[in-house]
Amino acid sequence: MKCFFTWIFYCLLITVISKQIITDQDGKLVDIKANLTTLIHVHALWRHGDRTPIYLLPNDTDNDEKSWEIGLGELTVD
Repeated sequence: MKCFFTWIFYCLLITVISKQIITDQDGKLVDIKANLTTLIHVHALWRHGDRTPIYLLPNDTDNDEKSWEIGLGELTVD
């Protein structure tokens, strides 16, 4: 029964929060259509550096795990 009331509480909370998001200060609904010509936020992520191989080819006898001192899949110093 406690789980049911918790679920109801969260549903009501989401309803109240969403109503505040889509209304202006006067309580009028705001048009929430996306403006595709305006950029609001960009999040970019770069991974710097070269990596050692993640896995080795089974038939490559000259390249084994011992060839890579820092281990497989790690960033190299250069």
